[in-house]
Amino acid sequence: MNKENTYAQEIRVSDKVPNVYLPAILNHRKSSGYLLTEFGEKPLIIDFWFTRCGTCIAEMPHNDSLRRKYGADINFLYVTYEPMEKVKDFFSKKEKLKNLNIVTVTSDTIIKKLFPNIMNPHVVWIDKTGVVQAITGGEYITDKNIDEFSKGVALKLPIKVDNRDRVVAFGSIPLFTIDERYNANRTTKVYSFLGGYNSQFNGFIFRFEMVDHGNFKGFLRSRIGNVNLLSMFNEAYRNRFKRNQVVAPDDLMQQLQSADFKKEYAYCYDLITADTSKERAYKKFRHDLDDYFSVKTRVINSPVDCYILKKINNVSINSKSETRDRGNDNGIYVFKKTDWNVILNVFVNGDFNLPYEVIDETGIDPSLSVDVAFPLNWSNVEQCNVELKKYGLSIGIEKRDRKTLVLERDIR
Repeated sequence: MNKENTYAQEIRVSDKVPNVYLPAILNHRKSSGYLLTEFGEKPLIIDFWFTRCGTCIAEMPHNDSLRRKYGADINFLYVTYEPMEKVKDFFSKKEKLKNLNIVTVTSDTIIKKLFPNIMNPHVVWIDKTGVVQAITGGEYITDKNIDEFSKGVALKLPIKVDNRDRVVAFGSIPLFTIDERYNANRTTKVYSFLGGYNSQFNGFIFRFEMVDHGNFKGFLRSRIGNVNLLSMFNEAYRNRFKRNQVVAPDDLMQQLQSADFKKEYAYCYDLITADTSKERAYKKFRHDLDDYFSVKTRVINSPVDCYILKKINNVSINSKSETRDRGNDNGIYVFKKTDWNVILNVFVNGDFNLPYEVIDETGIDPSLSVDVAFPLNWSNVEQCNVELKKYGLSIGIEKRDRKTLVLERDIR
C-alpha cells in the first residue's frame, strides 16, 4: 500500500473513503497503520478536535460512554492536527479525560484534506463498506444514532455546513457583522455586542486592536469570544478571581461556579469605538456586563481560603539545569531553569486551574531561576506536600484577605 498519501480529493456523503496511511496513532494497539485496515472492520466515527476546543473536550466523556456501550459494533477515531507529545500532555493534565480510551490520530495532514473543516467538532460517519453515510456536528453523536448506525440503518442526518472562511471562523471581523450575515441578528442582545455562544468562530480572550481598514479605520476594537461568565468578569476587572472569590445572586452563581466549559454559559463581547482609551473601554465592558445581568459589581477585600506556599527548610531549588524545560511526568509538572514568578503566575495560579489562589510566602526571589516540581492535583494537601517536601516547600489552606468580586442585584 502507498504510504505517501497522494489522495487530495474531498470526500463527500456517499463517497468511498480511501485506505489512507496514518503515521501517528495514540492509544491504539498499533502506533501507525492504514485507516480502513485498522478501523474499517466496523462502522467508524471520525471526530475532528483540538486541545483548545472547549466543545470537543466537553463532549468526550459522553462519546466515550457510547464507545464503551457499543464498542463491539462500532469504532471511534479522533483526529487532530496537533503533535502527539502535546496531546499526551493534555490528556494527562485533564482530570476528566485521564481514564478514557481516546484513540486519536495526531499531526494529521491527510484526513483533513479528505474532509476539509475549520469548526470542530466535525464528525464523519463511515459504514463498514467504507462509504460515508453522514457528515455532522458533534451534537448528533447520540445513543439513538449510534445504535442505528451500528446496526447498518441508513442515517438521515443533516449535513453539517462548515464555515471555511477563516476570517469569519476566527472572529477577525466584527462579531455583529458575523451575527448579521449568518444569524440574522438572532443572538444579538446589546451592541457594543453582547451575545451567547456562537458556533461560527473559536474562543479567544479579551484583546485590543486598532482597526486599520474599512468603515472603522482608526477606531479601537475590544473583543472576547466564547468564554464563561467568570472569565468575562475576570477580563473586565483585569484580575484572576477564583470561584471562592465571587459572591453573586443565586441565579448567576451556578454559571460563575462552573469549572467546565458549557455552551449555555458561554458569552461573546465586541466593542468598536472612536474613543481609543483602553481604560474607558474596560469601563464600558464592565458597564455592559452589569447592565445586561442587572447587577451592580464591586471589588472588596475579604478573607477567603487560599493555598499558602511556604519554605520549610534550606533545601536549595536554584537551577542547576543547562536548558529551560517543563512538562508533565505522571501528574507531576516538572520545571527546569524557569523563573519562580513565571511558575507561580502563569502555571500554578493559571493553567493548573486550582480552586483557590496560591499565595507565595516562601520569600523566594521572584526572578530566581529554579528547578522544581508541583503536583497537578492539589485536592489532597497531604499527598501534595509529600512531593513538595523534596524541594523544601509545603502548602496549607488558610484564610487571607483577597480581592473578592461582589455582584449585587440592581433593582432599578
